[in-house]
Amino acid sequence: MQRTKDLQIPAVRGDIFDRNGIKLAFSIKTFSIWVRPSEITDVEFVLDGIENVVPIDIDEAREKIQGSDSIVNIKRGLSKEEADQVLASQFKGVWVTDDIQRVYPFDNFASHLIGHTTTDNVGIAGIEQSFNEILTGVPGKYLISTDASGRQLAFGTDREFAPIDGYDVVLTIDQVIQ
Repeated sequence: MQRTKDLQIPAVRGDIFDRNGIKLAFSIKTFSIWVRPSEITDVEFVLDGIENVVPIDIDEAREKIQGSDSIVNIKRGLSKEEADQVLASQFKGVWVTDDIQRVYPFDNFASHLIGHTTTDNVGIAGIEQSFNEILTGVPGKYLISTDASGRQLAFGTDREFAPIDGYDVVLTIDQVIQ
C-alpha cells in the first residue's frame, strides 16, 4: 500500500519597513530537525548524537518520539553549520528542513504598532496581525511517497512545490524620529 506524506516548505514572510526603508521586522532562514520514529532503532544513540551538535531537552525529545508514529519536530532555529553537522551524522530517520525565524532588530521599538508573530510566523498583534495575509505568502510542500509504515519509498515519485514569499509592508513612521 502506497501513501504520501507532505513536509511543509515555509514561505518567507514579508519585511516591515519604516518610511525610509529601514527594516523594522524581517525573517531569516534557519533550520529544523525532524524525526520519523518508525525508522529509529536506537532512540538514545540518535538523541545523544543530536545533543552533541545542538542543545536539546533529551527527556522532552524522547517523549515526543516515543509518543508518536508520525514525523516529530525535535529542534528549531538551527544555524546552517549546525544543520550541516546533524546531516553529516547520517542518522536514519532524521531530517533537517528549512525554517524561518522572525527578527525585530530594534527590539521593543514601536512594538505596540509592529506587533509580533508566533513561532509558526502567524501575526498575533499589530501590523503583523493586521497585514498577516499580505505578509505571510503561500507555503510550499514536499510530497514524499511512503509505505504503510511511513518509510520513504526508494522508487516513489517525490514532488516539490515551491513556496511563494509574502509581500513587504512600508509604514509611514520614521525610525529616527519616533
